[in-house]
Amino acid sequence: HNDSQAEGVAALAAVIGGIPADDVVAEMQDALESVRIGRVANAARTLEGDIPITEGQPFAMLDGEIAGAGESIDEVALSLAGAMAESLSGASLFTAYVGEGVSEERADALAEAIEDSTGLEVDLIEGGQPHYPWLLALE
Repeated sequence: HNDSQAEGVAALAAVIGGIPADDVVAEMQDALESVRIGRVANAARTLEGDIPITEGQPFAMLDGEIAGAGESIDEVALSLAGAMAESLSGASLFTAYVGEGVSEERADALAEAIEDSTGLEVDLIEGGQPHYPWLLALE
């Protein structure tokens, strides 16, 4: 199964190459193993744990695990992108799915900051997702 638009699109890319139907599931799983998925949101509630998060605070998840928190949603996204780039050697492309309410100027600014800090290309896609201003896929 997939948990986000980013994972679904990455898996679908494996299918587009004319792979026989019997091999699709295996190819999709292989594609997902070479992708890191990051999500950034504001906490709906206070969370206790290794990284304490207060209600409303921006936080990041990397592959389903809490990866950090901060004061600004865009700063948290930039920090997450750096952690993602460090965790997947050989990666060449970030895809940033821009959430509902994020302006084009803000999206462009974050993409430029990610490119400057990681040296990797960033593709922006208008995802329109309501709860995650940023979904990041690194492949």
